[in-house]
Amino acid sequence: MFSGLVVTGNHNAEVVFAATKKTEFVAEAVVAEVLGLRWGLQIARGLNLSNIIFELDASLVVDCFKDLLSLSSIDHFIIDCKELFCSLANCSICAVSRSCNSAADRLAQVAKTIGSRIRYMGEGCLKPYGVAIFLYWSLSLIKK
Repeated sequence: MFSGLVVTGNHNAEVVFAATKKTEFVAEAVVAEVLGLRWGLQIARGLNLSNIIFELDASLVVDCFKDLLSLSSIDHFIIDCKELFCSLANCSICAVSRSCNSAADRLAQVAKTIGSRIRYMGEGCLKPYGVAIFLYWSLSLIKK
C-alpha cells in the first residue's frame, strides 16, 4: 500500500508539508483508504495541528465516519479514527473528487520508488496561519 499526504496551510494554498508512506501489505481499497485517514489523523495529532479539514477521495470512508453507513470490514478502524479526530481542535472531514486529490495521488505513486518520507517546506511552516490546514491523501494497492 502506498500513501501520499499533502498539507497546505495558508490563504494561497501553498504546500507546507508533504509525506509518503510505503506499507508492505495488500488490503481491500476501503481498508487502505481508512488506514490512510488514520495515518493523516496520527500525523496531525503528533504535530499538534488544529483548524484542519481532512479531504478524502473515498466517500465510503467519509460516510462511515459520519455514521451514514456501516461497513464491518472497517468499523474498528473508524472507531480508532474517531478517537484520534476527537483529540484535535476545530476539525472537519469531507469527501472530494479524485481530481481534487491529484497532488496526494501523485505522492502515493512516488512512494512506490522512494518509500516513506516526510518533508517540511520552510522554517516555522506548521505554525497556525489563521486558516484551515488541508490534508490530502490517496492510496494505491500493491499486488503480490
